[in-house]
Amino acid sequence: MKGVIIEVDIYSAIRTRYSDGESIRSIAKDLSISRQTVKKYCEGATHPEVRKSYQRAPLSLIHI
Repeated sequence: MKGVIIEVDIYSAIRTRYSDGESIRSIAKDLSISRQTVKKYCEGATHPEVRKSYQRAPLSLIHI
């Protein structure tokens, strides 16, 4: 599956399992994501962003 978004909890699970000695292949198979993605997160090459909720201003406050 292309373009899968990895959430922070999955990222944490990957890092924990890898630091506990589990293989990249095993983690990838168990989580159904590519080995390359697991390797990327194990190496710390990237980190998923924690997204803040977006709140719009009420329409009455917007000046047109």
